[in-house]
Amino acid sequence: MTSLWVNELEPRRLCAATLPADFDGNAKVDAADFSVLASHFGDAAGATRASGDATRDSAVDLADFTLLASAFGQTAPINAPLVITKPGTYSGGYYRSTDATKPAITVALTQPGAVTISDVTVRSAGDAIDVWGAAADLTVSGSLLMPDGRGQALDAAPFASAHVQNNTIVGGSGIKFHKWTGAGPLVVVRNTMTDVNGGYEAGHFLALDTIANLKDSEIAYNPVVNHLGKTNSEDVISLYRSGGASGSPLRIHDNLIDGSYYSTSPDANFSGSGVLLGDQGTTQGYVDVFNNLIMNTSNVGVGIIGGHDQRVFDNRIFATAGDGTGNVGGSVWNATHISQWANNTFTGNVIGWRKNTGVRNDWWLPDATGSAGNVHYDGTVGATLTTDETARWLTALHGMKIGA
Repeated sequence: MTSLWVNELEPRRLCAATLPADFDGNAKVDAADFSVLASHFGDAAGATRASGDATRDSAVDLADFTLLASAFGQTAPINAPLVITKPGTYSGGYYRSTDATKPAITVALTQPGAVTISDVTVRSAGDAIDVWGAAADLTVSGSLLMPDGRGQALDAAPFASAHVQNNTIVGGSGIKFHKWTGAGPLVVVRNTMTDVNGGYEAGHFLALDTIANLKDSEIAYNPVVNHLGKTNSEDVISLYRSGGASGSPLRIHDNLIDGSYYSTSPDANFSGSGVLLGDQGTTQGYVDVFNNLIMNTSNVGVGIIGGHDQRVFDNRIFATAGDGTGNVGGSVWNATHISQWANNTFTGNVIGWRKNTGVRNDWWLPDATGSAGNVHYDGTVGATLTTDETARWLTALHGMKIGA
């Protein structure tokens, strides 16, 4: 691996290119990759590199098979863990850490600046990417991130701004942001994640920890799919004492969340919701949650338990009475009786929520400021609903590229 210093402040690291037909991130194109492609062949939308999309056109078809066949047997070098200390763009290549205490990529700036990490493939026994040191304006894009165990795909503290887009995450504990310096927006869009595996307090696709007054920020078009027996997740999107700003709410929209399951019996603190706002009785607020598809979570589809000026509207929320699903589709409840609770509404949502007992429990809104226009889904809430609703969500993408 070589390095080229464009100037004193901007290193650009030149690495061997990622193999586009390496679907499992092991730096070679082999029979295992053929198996991945074969199992997804014919997928017409929403495909990623981890599901056999070598050409990055969101489908798995003959073009991907042709590319795999031409690359069969190819290998790429695997780089040791990388530490980034200066602003710049770092693109391409494979990084691996076999030490659970050492991330595969560490951003530890000695001075504030912009860092872009793109088109990398990361496998790690612990965290894939950690960010600390001087606050960075961080971009992570087009990458395949595969942390093991409870490792985070991305753990950023501190950071000035963040754009995380078109990445594919397999396993591990997802993305966590904390210690924001208040300088820029937070944008998490068009990423995919399969089988969150962090458990209590870590099992999230995305967790915001004590980040107040975000502006121009959104979490959108991220499909997260968890499989019962293969995952150990808590709240898929968790806002802990975090939110937007007056006149610029944090927008959580057009995401797909299917499943939030625990691998063993949950402890008393287990949540397992799709989207949870106002965690720990936060006084933060200004959040809009809309146009999401949320299905089959263990506790609540979408819940507000603290904060103010939070709107949940025009979402589709379902549970099909499978193992691990329960409680209620939507909840607005001032759980810790904070005095700042105000203007929290739940309106215009379509909900069909069958608990694992088979009983419908679509919503519970004792402390909602407004609750007009919610609709009890009148179709069959059964096993085929998840497939049908997922297809509906994919069609609405209109060809948008999701994941790496």
